[in-house]
Parts: sequence; structure tokens; C-alpha cells
Amino acid sequence: MTRANVQRAKILEQAEKFFWEKGYDKTTIKDIAGGSGFEAGNIYYYFPSKEAILYSILSGQMQELNSSIENLDKDESTDPVEQLRTVIIEHMKLTLGPWRISGMLFDMELRSLLPEHRKKVVKLRDTYDRILRKVIQRSINKGICCASINVPVTANHIASMIVRSRLWFSYKGELSRDELANDLFNFVMYGISERPNATKVKAK
Repeated sequence: MTRANVQRAKILEQAEKFFWEKGYDKTTIKDIAGGSGFEAGNIYYYFPSKEAILYSILSGQMQELNSSIENLDKDESTDPVEQLRTVIIEHMKLTLGPWRISGMLFDMELRSLLPEHRKKVVKLRDTYDRILRKVIQRSINKGICCASINVPVTANHIASMIVRSRLWFSYKGELSRDELANDLFNFVMYGISERPNATKVKAK
């Protein structure tokens, strides 16, 4: 990694911390520079604005997640159950790993991006949603999962359970991150698998 990339990463790390602790609106370039060991003016060598820093954080998270599962987009040969396991594990690793804070920022500060940047980040999120929905649909087509499930809603349930785990998960807890991912995968599969004798409860 070049010195410029190291410095850039340091800025993003400090910005992420300040955005979370103080909020995007109340964080200043001076705050970020001080935390990074720079003069305020030096930040502009790496980023043209505070908003550009936020965009880099939020887009970086989604790009990393998508790159870990993009091979599944057109994969019609791998067992869809293993594909779903991969999506859940990779998403959990990212959610509870280095991007843990930025994931929470995603929910809170997406609105703070310029419209063109917000559109790009949402497009990245839509790519993830599309891949997850394809994986679920493949499992239905193979007769593994119940044909009556609503694919978009099921995908949202899965993603939400993963994302919300960052609010309560602790590395000092009973389960490791990988064990939690496996537990969630088993929970999901039990809920959506095709079971001939299962009782389907209709909404009232």
C-alpha cells in the first residue's frame, strides 16, 4: 500500500469514528484532520469535501460486500443452499468486521450524500439485493425452498437480521462471528425450506 493510500485509509477511519460519535452534520474537517494527525488543509489533498469522505465510506462498504458475492450473480451450477450460506457468511463477516461502524452510518447518513452519490450507493445496494433474490429464487426452482415465500420480502428479512446483529453482537459473547453466521443460516433454512407436512398459517 502506498503512503497516499495509508493516509487516505487513516482519514476514512477517523472520519467514520467522528461521524458515528458526533454525527455527520456536527463533524468538521478540522475534527477529522486532528484525529488523523494532519492540518485541516491537508485533508483536501485526498478528498475534495467532507461529503466525498462520507461517500467513500458508504460506497466502499457496498463495493466490498458485492465483490465477495458477485460470482454468484450468474452461477446456475452451484448448490443454491451453499450460495445462500456464502451470502450470509460474507455479509456477516463484513457487518461485524472492519465496516461495523460504517454499516450503522449507512442507515443514518445516506440522506447526507449528494443526490448523484446517493444514487450510486443505492445502486450498489440494489446489486446486493438482486444477487440475494436470485439465490433464493434458485432454491425455490430446485424445490429446496417453499414456493409460496415472497422472495423480495424474504431477502429483506435475511439482510435485516444480518445488519441488525451489529447492534447487539459482542465478541465476548457466547457465539463467535462465524458461529453466529452459521446459526443464522440454519435459522433461515429452517424457515424457508419446503416441508410437505408443514402447516402454513394464513395471515388474518
